[in-house]
Amino acid sequence: MRDSGSGFHPMTRRRFLTLGAFGLSAAAQAAVRRERRGEMAYRRLGRTDLMVSEVSLGGSPPPDEPLFSQAMDLGINYVDTSPAYGEGSCERLVGKMIRDRRDRFYVTGKVFAQPGASAAADYVASVEATLERMRTDYLDILQIHGAERATEHQDAEILEAFRTLKEQGKIRFAGLTCHTDPVAVLEPAIRSGHYDVVTIAYNAYLDAQPSGKGTDYLGQCGIAQLIALANQHDVGVIAMKTLKCEKVQDLSAFTGEGSSMAQAMLKWALSNPGVSAVITEMLTEEQLLEDAAVSAQELTEPEARALRRYVAHTSPAICRSCGACARHCPASIRIPDVLRFASYALGQGKPARGRALYAGLPREQSAVACQRCGTCREACPFGLDTPALLAQAHRVLVG
Repeated sequence: MRDSGSGFHPMTRRRFLTLGAFGLSAAAQAAVRRERRGEMAYRRLGRTDLMVSEVSLGGSPPPDEPLFSQAMDLGINYVDTSPAYGEGSCERLVGKMIRDRRDRFYVTGKVFAQPGASAAADYVASVEATLERMRTDYLDILQIHGAERATEHQDAEILEAFRTLKEQGKIRFAGLTCHTDPVAVLEPAIRSGHYDVVTIAYNAYLDAQPSGKGTDYLGQCGIAQLIALANQHDVGVIAMKTLKCEKVQDLSAFTGEGSSMAQAMLKWALSNPGVSAVITEMLTEEQLLEDAAVSAQELTEPEARALRRYVAHTSPAICRSCGACARHCPASIRIPDVLRFASYALGQGKPARGRALYAGLPREQSAVACQRCGTCREACPFGLDTPALLAQAHRVLVG
């Protein structure tokens, strides 16, 4: 059932299960396994059979050593890394922190796909460099970092590299992440059988917009079906970009039962049993304790109401990265990427990173190529004024 006043799903985990868990089959629901150890809950990560902490660490950037140690003491046992995070410094820190508990802590590493440009040996060498920086023998999961096209995960050299690394015992499982157009990119990857885990953007904004009453936005943008498909194929799902908390001056109107908006957003993502874990940056003790506290907790109705108000207030500025705009853009602008880079600067306090990534885009794929034709606005399932957001993003990212 949908809240008739807002078009938002204020569902608890129990209600998700009762209503079929976003379309999960009975077999897929049976494969969802949870257990609780102390204050932290763990979920099965698809066919990997790894039991990962519901709340896990993002590595861009990772917490410092004392905070990382505290996170592990709280039961967090999974971290997402990449050689791109701090030019390898994230991998070095993670390797140092997990050295005495390697068999009890799970690490995802990344490789950048360059179909047609890299041989399998190049990908293997990249992973070996990661292992050397981490001073470990293996990665639990190796993911293609930021897959942009369905052809990437079908590349023969990439698949050969994954096979070689598995045979050598240097990786256990394979996966991919996607920031843009996840349905088009990830659906064939899930069906291929080559990948065990996917990491996707998943947050409350995907399920609501101010003017929508009774519209199934999660279904309309295809994310609900994608998560259900992953579960049907026993592919683990990790949620990223869960905390879409834009800066507003007064958050007093957006609280419920004393919980924070970040907690409500994390609970919303975890209320889908098809999601195994959320990864989030926790850079202060306050953030760590705030985020870890949501494990094994349900989203309450007061929290859901507060979240509805917050989403309605900030929704016009939030790109969901569903990719609908980019698929229809006659100029082939990488719209979700441009808006994601702007969010690093505007909402995450990472202006240098956002500007560097934007500077790396070909000019013809950046916001300067926008002719304000409005096609992207018409294609957006969430009614965003995309041309205006692109113009704003360009102003922010060029300094």
